[in-house]
Amino acid sequence: MRIVIATGGVMPILLGCGLGGCSDPKQQQLDVTAAAARAQQNIARYAADSRPGRHPVGTTKIAAAAPETLPEAAAAVVRRYYQRIAAHDFAGARALWCRDGESSTLDRAGFANRFARYARYDASIAAPGSVDAGAGQLHISVPVRVTGTLTDGMRFADDGMVLLHRVNDGIETASAEAHLWRIESTSVDPVIPPPRPPANSAPGRR
Repeated sequence: MRIVIATGGVMPILLGCGLGGCSDPKQQQLDVTAAAARAQQNIARYAADSRPGRHPVGTTKIAAAAPETLPEAAAAVVRRYYQRIAAHDFAGARALWCRDGESSTLDRAGFANRFARYARYDASIAAPGSVDAGAGQLHISVPVRVTGTLTDGMRFADDGMVLLHRVNDGIETASAEAHLWRIESTSVDPVIPPPRPPANSAPGRR
């Protein structure tokens, strides 16, 4: 075996001798500088392809989230939803429903009118259930207890569930919004207490 010493930025390589003898002395030496340049180009191309803007127009792919963070994120959305209702930010609350609020089945004015009868509307959030996954879709239910006061002073309380939906990570969608937890349905909005009995409805004496 002989060692060929390269100059001019070309690293030395070993030219081996096989059973048929040593290789041709005129064999091309490996240009490591050129190879490194090609590798750097490949790295730059990979980084560019990984940017969201490099995906085809109209598609978004989100990196997978840790499974244990999914219930926490869902509960945070429900908590934010009721905070906005309590602050009378009804447009912001409606935006936390699926399809940019359309899943609430009400436009902005109609959604706000649902809560017009409430002077106060609060909610406490319990621990969310487990994530139900299937066909690239995720669902989760979050238990809620809502309490408050009507404009006429009557108090109310009710228990129910908020069902949330999102597209699983790694699935390409039309927008990043589909990869966020959004409310699909709820069994507690709004609560309508039974009417008060008239003041003169007390049974008379016989």
